[in-house]
Amino acid sequence: MTLFQAELFLRQGLALAPDNLKALADLAEVNFLLGRYDAAATLWQRLLPELSGAPAQALSSRLEKISAGELPRVPAVDYLQAIAGALQLKDEGAYEEAAAILTDIRADAHFCTEFPLPQIPYLLALCALDMGGVGEARGKKK
Repeated sequence: MTLFQAELFLRQGLALAPDNLKALADLAEVNFLLGRYDAAATLWQRLLPELSGAPAQALSSRLEKISAGELPRVPAVDYLQAIAGALQLKDEGAYEEAAAILTDIRADAHFCTEFPLPQIPYLLALCALDMGGVGEARGKKK
């Protein structure tokens, strides 16, 4: 199932059960992943009054980031697809190209903050090792 299909099913579900908070939260997250930040914010604003404590704080923080424009340069789904492509390139022996893709992803501080993926520096270190750069690999693992 793709995110676009999930979006369709979640919209249909919300049409049948508009008070379903799980569907509302999931649809907001799908919109965020697809780079539809305003749509995600609108849905999260509907959800916020139903939350309290840490979940409410976390959601408020995400809404503030959207409002301030502190967003990934490209939709998260595109970065995730790029990671998959980098893995394939690494497996095919195209270590430099894989490392370049992963380095570009790490350069987006907003994406890395929103989606902390420790696998990215690890994969960069593996690419450096495969390219013969032991010193570089040690530096990129940190």
